[in-house]
Amino acid sequence: MDELTIFNKNSLTNIFTDISIIGPVKKPGIYNLEKNKKLSDLILAAGGFIAGVEKVKISIARINTNSFSPIMYNIPSKEDGNKFIEISSLDAPENEINKFVLKSNDIVNIYPDPRDQHPGSITITGAVYFPGNYPIISSNEKVSDIIKRSGGLLPESYPMASTFTRAGQAVRLSFSEIINNPDSKENFTIMADDHISVEIRPNMVRIIGEVQNPGLFKYHDGYSLKDYINIAGGFTVNAEHKEIWVAYPDGTSKQLKPFMPSPKVYDGSVITIGLEEGTEPLDKTEFAKEIASIIADFLQIALTLIILSNTISNTSGS
Repeated sequence: MDELTIFNKNSLTNIFTDISIIGPVKKPGIYNLEKNKKLSDLILAAGGFIAGVEKVKISIARINTNSFSPIMYNIPSKEDGNKFIEISSLDAPENEINKFVLKSNDIVNIYPDPRDQHPGSITITGAVYFPGNYPIISSNEKVSDIIKRSGGLLPESYPMASTFTRAGQAVRLSFSEIINNPDSKENFTIMADDHISVEIRPNMVRIIGEVQNPGLFKYHDGYSLKDYINIAGGFTVNAEHKEIWVAYPDGTSKQLKPFMPSPKVYDGSVITIGLEEGTEPLDKTEFAKEIASIIADFLQIALTLIILSNTISNTSGS
């Protein structure tokens, strides 16, 4: 009934090391390597460098038993005049990557040369002469530069309704100001994967809320806010005259205020008429029924008065 247990040598001497690698390799993470493995062995275990990486610099952080601060190693070393190391030279035995011996718990960080990175592109769609994807050719390119590279705006374009999107979020910009004045603060630097959409004129104004006939109406140049409310049949009995707003295609909005000029209405605007506080929305069917009932009551009263009048007249004649 004896029992024999054979231990792995690592159980006593810990011949394996845990080393972290971070950066542009195909499989960054923590690797168990045998002792005395080189930095090049770790890079190979991590799948090698990702596509597009030509030059790198590397830092290794190592535990310092005499201090809370780690010991730092850099490749290329400080004595080397080159800031980055060419990965095409990794086959050379004298390369520092092939000579550097790793130790347990080392943390390897790899930094690619930013000049080798893909410049990225920006997309512009809509009412420009040449919509499509455009590579970013300068770190200082702005919105107006991309519009210019796309051939400029078509005659039917509507800068006020155009949009700029970054990381899926709409950014409020005054395209009219950018086009009229490229030095404007609205004209800011673009980034990879930004999207510009140049819209065309809708020739419409939408009116919603407490008007008799809400909906879409043709845009008329020069029409005032009051004109559009009249086109929509005027206010309902429940309209709140202090809550009248005009929302513009560029995302801004203005409220109609007493003793102040009425907000202008531009093509693509949305006019909202608020509901008076404490009231329920008007039900036109119920309203018609109430009116019919009132009219019927008046007719009944009028008919009764006529009958009474005729009765009195007949009685007097007798």
